[in-house]
Amino acid sequence: MANPTLKAAPQPSEQVAAPSANRRLLSLDALRGLTIAFMIMVNDTGGPGAWKEMQHSPWNGMTATDLVFPGFLFMVGITTVFSVEARLARGATRAQLALHTVQRAVILFALGIVVNGFPYFHLAHLRIYGVLQRIAICYLVVGLLYLFDRRVWTKIALLVILLAGYWALVRWVPVPGAGVPGRDVPFLDRNQNIVAWVDRQLMPGHLYREWPNFNARDPEGLLSDIPAIGTTLIGLLAGLWLRSRRAISAKTLGLVGGAVACMAAGYFWSIWF
Repeated sequence: MANPTLKAAPQPSEQVAAPSANRRLLSLDALRGLTIAFMIMVNDTGGPGAWKEMQHSPWNGMTATDLVFPGFLFMVGITTVFSVEARLARGATRAQLALHTVQRAVILFALGIVVNGFPYFHLAHLRIYGVLQRIAICYLVVGLLYLFDRRVWTKIALLVILLAGYWALVRWVPVPGAGVPGRDVPFLDRNQNIVAWVDRQLMPGHLYREWPNFNARDPEGLLSDIPAIGTTLIGLLAGLWLRSRRAISAKTLGLVGGAVACMAAGYFWSIWF
């Protein structure tokens, strides 16, 4: 008679399960450490005479340094999947998690303003936008979205809508006082674009880049949150892929394939954008 306490050996398709709620994702920890280390390196390069890849691109283009901040947003998307699933497994409700998500986003946004103002806090010119503020917004939007809709196809559709919509916004919407991009003003001019114009209307005197007259902009402004949320969604999709019941080799190939596809799409799209 078979021993009822013994389970049958798992079939090959069942041998790879989603990571348990109590296990850390080592690859994510390693990526987080590497990103923070590189952030420290680029923040202490010694000024404009440093190696080009250790500085941000002045405007158009990309250097290795430009990957740091998107890297953090990418990791926010991944951790959202694992954090939500772990807390739901421990008995938390979606309402509780939604409230916690809002609270964390508000605290993170407030900390960003404190960092911008410390130690003098000149309120007349205190910068409202910032790195922590953008992380807070992306975390809030993607976190709430995942809490109440965990379907993959909706995330892919939203990603396409965000990126295509942002392109249409900066390409076709006339810049007040300047004209239509590509006709009356150079397409994606550093200062004369719809993104910078909106920030100047909303936060005059509180932007990262302030020039005389109308030339002011902020790298973490309002409308540029749109593609940043897209970056976070890519991280969310990566998290869903990593948590799936697939073999490690399949997950690795999937991540490599996704990376190659995104890079190819980005370089191709850069011909027009």
